[in-house]
Amino acid sequence: MPQTRIYVPLNLTTMADLIHHRELRGRQVPAHAVTGAFERSLPGTDEEEREYVALCNAARQASGLRIAAHDRRIVAAADVDISAVGEPHGPHPEALSLVEVTGPVPMRHIVSFHIDEVGGAEAIEMLWYDVTEAQDALTYAKG
Repeated sequence: MPQTRIYVPLNLTTMADLIHHRELRGRQVPAHAVTGAFERSLPGTDEEEREYVALCNAARQASGLRIAAHDRRIVAAADVDISAVGEPHGPHPEALSLVEVTGPVPMRHIVSFHIDEVGGAEAIEMLWYDVTEAQDALTYAKG
């Protein structure tokens, strides 16, 4: 099955739940990805640049998921079967990368975590943690 990279905005609670249950639970998991419409909206860019913009879109969405103002934004990157990724119903011109993943996302599909270096700030660059460092990433995210 072909796979696609998705970027899932999280907060401390959903990240802890992911680590504890070994999956992002839910019938529909909101995420960001390089969709066809998103790709067409960024002519002259390569795949890496488009994926970075999708990650940034997920980070912006993670801002609204923070429990406290000083929390760090958290994004999980995962590779999932493309058949599980669908665009949400209705137009989203402001977020052409917004998608919904049908069903849970198992931890084995998570490849990395991206976390703000400073809590409460919206850093341009986020720190990168490999999935094998999930517990360390959660500890860091807690500040």
